[in-house]
Amino acid sequence: MSDLIMITIRDEDGVRCATLEDAKAKAMQVRVGKVIVEIIPGGTGRPVITLEFDRTLNEWIAPN
Repeated sequence: MSDLIMITIRDEDGVRCATLEDAKAKAMQVRVGKVIVEIIPGGTGRPVITLEFDRTLNEWIAPN
């Protein structure tokens, strides 16, 4: 089972993304507000990963 990747922009409803690169492309279009991605592993046993988009670095980082 593959991972589920969800992006949330400015505390709105989450949107499913095909890949982490797809989520990054969407995040780069947002100029204002927080952008969060959650990587929900397929199967069992692995934790959900939550990252925030840093506009300065144009990369996902661990949230503060």
